[in-house]
Amino acid sequence: MVDRASLIKALEPHVKPTGSQAEAIRKALDKALTEAVMSLPLDAAIRLNPSARGDLEVALSTLDQKTAEKLAAAWEPKRKLDAEGKRAAKVALVELLRGQRPPYEPLPASLEDARAGDVRRYRISIERSAPEKDLKSLLTKWDKHFKPVPTNRAGLAERLVALLGGTPPAGKPQAARRR
Repeated sequence: MVDRASLIKALEPHVKPTGSQAEAIRKALDKALTEAVMSLPLDAAIRLNPSARGDLEVALSTLDQKTAEKLAAAWEPKRKLDAEGKRAAKVALVELLRGQRPPYEPLPASLEDARAGDVRRYRISIERSAPEKDLKSLLTKWDKHFKPVPTNRAGLAERLVALLGGTPPAGKPQAARRR
């Protein structure tokens, strides 16, 4: 078996490709790198040495949108990408690689369970990674009588984080609770 990567590196200083050959080589290497990255589990990516992680971060930022979305789905299988999640897929990949947040896990259905659990992790999940659909569903479970229901992700996240901390945000009316 030939170690292709080592052989290419050994040949590099000696080859004199034409412009079109250099472009073909670059495209083939980009394709090979993308395939390798697509098969890289998140835990292995995090364990790379700092230099390789830095190079991987640059490679992640150059992925085309569809590939970034596929990798985001592989690294966070419990997170369903909504429109906002798709737009921020590359940013999410870098956050995961840097360890700035854990992979998305659905939040507890009960507010009491959430408050008794890892509140910091839940806040990060609400603010950065939870799909809007999950946030809407969670708000109906945690505070079903809250009106008016926020219509955007930021409003949903603000209300849920406030509930998680036990303090409703100022300026938001709360309907009388029915028992």
